[in-house]
Amino acid sequence: MDLWTSLNTSLAVTKQGLDPKFVSEALKGGAQGADLEEAFIHSGVNWWSYTLDESFAESLDSQIGSLVARISPRLTAVKKIRDAGYSVQVAIAGFVEPRQVLPVSSAAVAKLASLGLPVSFTTLKASGPSEDPLAWLD
Repeated sequence: MDLWTSLNTSLAVTKQGLDPKFVSEALKGGAQGADLEEAFIHSGVNWWSYTLDESFAESLDSQIGSLVARISPRLTAVKKIRDAGYSVQVAIAGFVEPRQVLPVSSAAVAKLASLGLPVSFTTLKASGPSEDPLAWLD
C-alpha cells in the first residue's frame, strides 16, 4: 500500500488582513507556562499556521496527537481568535500519486474531534514541480 509522503498537520488560521502577531500572542498566552515552538510557526499574507511535519513526527497519527496535545490547552484562545472573525481549522497535507491512501486511526479521528474544529485534507502532486504544502493558504 502506497502512502502519502511529506505529511504535515497544521493548525491553520486565515482571514483577509490577518494579524499574525494577534494570532501568535493569543495562542502563546492561551496555556500557562507552555509556549508554542517558534520553529513550527509559519505565516503569509492572510494566513498563519502552526505546523508539525515529518521532521517532527513521521506518522500522521503522531502528528495529530502532538498537535492536539499542544492546542487542547489553548481552546479558549482558539475561541478568541474565531470570535475575532478568523477561520481556524486543522489542515492535513501531503504529496500523493494516483491511488495512494492516507490511513487515519479512529483514535486520531477522536482526538481531532475533541478540538471541535473543521479538518481539511489537501493533496499535492508528487511528480512535477515541488509544491509548498501550505501554498493553498495563500
